[in-house]
Amino acid sequence: MRNYEPGSKSIWSRRRDMSSVSRRFSRWSTRRPAPKKCKAMEGLIEEGSEVMEEDATPEVLDAMLIAAAQKVEHYEIATYGTLVTWARHLDMNDAADLLQQTLDEEKETDVKLTELAEADVNASAEA
Repeated sequence: MRNYEPGSKSIWSRRRDMSSVSRRFSRWSTRRPAPKKCKAMEGLIEEGSEVMEEDATPEVLDAMLIAAAQKVEHYEIATYGTLVTWARHLDMNDAADLLQQTLDEEKETDVKLTELAEADVNASAEA
């Protein structure tokens, strides 16, 4: 994890096409809900975008971006965890399996961000 470039916006650039997950999930649902924007997620993404405008060293910006990205990951982990539980409760096991895969990916990303922060970024930001 020691191969990051201070100030690179790649930490924040990870984007997930949530609509593809929704489309795959909806094939198990008899109802087709209209797409709905998540105001909480929009707020977290806006907050992360605002971090990129801060007047700080690249190293401090990286630490701030990791914190913002982890807020997004934690929100996604909570959401997918709930959806997995609901799908299992409704005996929608194929959907639950798909959602569990996504949940696992979100958890893995969170772990990688933590490792990056603890291995490099936080210490560089302190310097």
